[in-house]
Amino acid sequence: PMLLMEASTPFLAIVKADFFSETASLLNQMGFALTFFSCRIVIVPYMWLILMWTMMEQKSSPRYQECFPSYLFPVSFIFGMFFNVLNLYWFIKIVKKARRKLLGIEKVHHGNELNENK
Repeated sequence: PMLLMEASTPFLAIVKADFFSETASLLNQMGFALTFFSCRIVIVPYMWLILMWTMMEQKSSPRYQECFPSYLFPVSFIFGMFFNVLNLYWFIKIVKKARRKLLGIEKVHHGNELNENK
């Protein structure tokens, strides 16, 4: 299920392509933002929350204790929080970039580099 987070990667890989028309490039960037939001901000955190909830409920059951090490829950929680916060950080940057492009501050093909100083 966590591979679902990679659904936005193909869009990101072609963001820097300069041979697309401005419309195609804009559609690609919108596709990237939409898949990033739906997969990394909505679906995967929801799945992670369900997993954490289930693990919390089942932690004291004998079957859970036989099958899983005691450190599984804290490690899953810490790494899940780390990645969810990291994805939220990047989504905020994506929204700021989209806003600049929609307001005409940046052109569609301009500013598609990976470094961001604005």
